[in-house]
Amino acid sequence: MRVGPGTTCADVRKFAGVKIREIEEKMETLGRMKEVLTKLTSDCEGRGPTSECPILEALENEEEQDARG
Repeated sequence: MRVGPGTTCADVRKFAGVKIREIEEKMETLGRMKEVLTKLTSDCEGRGPTSECPILEALENEEEQDARG
């Protein structure tokens, strides 16, 4: 964080608050990702060819949905 000569403690506090909100948003996103991966991992028996892997299948479906908009 760079502070200039005119920067006040209030400015730094405001910046810190914005950073806290950004971190919280990232943590929420990571939490949702963890939940999805945990479920996918439990659905996967860990056997068979990758063409039948529920984890890869879900990721491919997600990529297709993202590509469609």
